[in-house]
Amino acid sequence: MEITKIDLSKIKVDKNQPRKKFEDIGNLASSIIKEGLLEPLKVRKEKEEYILIDGERRFKALNMLAKEDKDYQKVECIVVSPKEIFITQLSTDLHKNRLDPFEEANAFKKLLDEGWSVEDLKMRLGIPMNIITRRIKLLGLDGRTKDLIKRKIIPQSIVVEIDFKQFKANEPAIIRRIGTEVGFANANRSREKIRRIIKEETEKEEAVLNHLRIDLENFSRVINSYDFKLDDFKLDDFIGEPIKDVQKVLNNTLWKVEQLIGIKERLLKIKNQLEDMKIKYGQKVEVSKEILNVERK
Repeated sequence: MEITKIDLSKIKVDKNQPRKKFEDIGNLASSIIKEGLLEPLKVRKEKEEYILIDGERRFKALNMLAKEDKDYQKVECIVVSPKEIFITQLSTDLHKNRLDPFEEANAFKKLLDEGWSVEDLKMRLGIPMNIITRRIKLLGLDGRTKDLIKRKIIPQSIVVEIDFKQFKANEPAIIRRIGTEVGFANANRSREKIRRIIKEETEKEEAVLNHLRIDLENFSRVINSYDFKLDDFKLDDFIGEPIKDVQKVLNNTLWKVEQLIGIKERLLKIKNQLEDMKIKYGQKVEVSKEILNVERK
């Protein structure tokens, strides 16, 4: 932060400052004479003046000294930018839980839009990066969902816990179930049921994928028990894939299996023909010695 000297006459006390009584101003003035100003004042610029943010007791002591000594008519100050003020206020509000999740999200987005990174916000505000990114994602929710969270019908705590991607994918079903099974009027008394509904809906696809993985593992073992292999069928290809993409791979694999079935049907026809030929031409003829003797004569 840059420190600059400013005329005391240009610095004004913030009228909204809650503290009104300042004691031992004389002792502080004596200390400044002996040791100097150990900590600069903090001010913000407002048109041609500066509004005091921090250090009103020091400011009063300096004014006392300036009446007797012109050397104290200019004072070292840190001029805090509007962005810095915003960050300071946001940090205070966050740690005192004054903001709802959407107010936090909008504040984070404002700073990100101004060039801050998520890492910057984490370091400056002391907020985990995953919380910051999840809050930002909340801005993508439907208006009805935002309203339910603001009204605390959907518990704020679950906003931190949920898998946002799954919540967003199942958002209409979640809201519909809350309205049908709980009712929005009585929702504040049924938070655990709402939590269960959200959990069931957001984990539904994961449950389907888990069953799919088991089926694919079994199928893979069956395929590997045969002499032939299905090209491009790899179980790893399915892990972490959305169901719609898995369906494409399954359809492709099914097509290959159908081709094999067609080959099997043609091979069965050939097999039957060969067996008929074996019966027709493959029987051994018993030739007795008598016949051989007759033929030799």
